[in-house]
Amino acid sequence: MIQLVKRLGTERWFAIGNVVVALVIGLGVFGALPVRPTWVGVAAVVLIVALASSSVVLLRPSRSIWFDRITKVAGASLLAAGVAVTGTITLALTFARAVAGAGAGPGRLFFAVALLVVAPYMVIYPAGLLLWLGSRGRPQ
Repeated sequence: MIQLVKRLGTERWFAIGNVVVALVIGLGVFGALPVRPTWVGVAAVVLIVALASSSVVLLRPSRSIWFDRITKVAGASLLAAGVAVTGTITLALTFARAVAGAGAGPGRLFFAVALLVVAPYMVIYPAGLLLWLGSRGRPQ
């Protein structure tokens, strides 16, 4: 298993990760949300397109400044969206507990599951991607 990880290389693993995150966002927004505002759908499509283009760029053998920029934009936009969604979920939980009390509305378990889904894919993963891009050096 470790030989497979080493043989594929970091670029390919991040490309696979970008595709997985794009699928999770697509399924979460377009599959799990029966009613969603238009801006949520547009933001999800923008993130999915950025992640897909970043995956294609990471799989290419040649490197240029534009390729790194596309991946940085995808990582930064995913990180910004993840922090915003995590903050919104946390504020919603706080508001629901303060206004309605402990027993009203969706429970803490619902919010905990939502945070456990959002945090790894939209906060930790893009932070790792951006750190890896920064340590990789300048393209030639």
